[in-house]
Amino acid sequence: MGLQSRLKPKRSLGQNFFNNEELAKKIVEAVFKSNPKHITEIGPGKGAFTKAFYETTAVITLVEKDLTLSRLLTNTFPKATIHNT
Repeated sequence: MGLQSRLKPKRSLGQNFFNNEELAKKIVEAVFKSNPKHITEIGPGKGAFTKAFYETTAVITLVEKDLTLSRLLTNTFPKATIHNT
């Protein structure tokens, strides 16, 4: 069992993890109809949307408050710029 599957939302941070990969892809497709060159995702959590964004040519910036999730995102999406604030 990987770290990502063991992570539980921290209610103190208002976390809720999005887990529907198919719906995430559909939402990202809708976003990319406007052909963005840069995506800033605030509160990416475990990266459900990030994974779909990462498969595009857009430059990705992630802003994640949770240090554990920031580290997970850094390892999972090395080409993304990640800010832990």
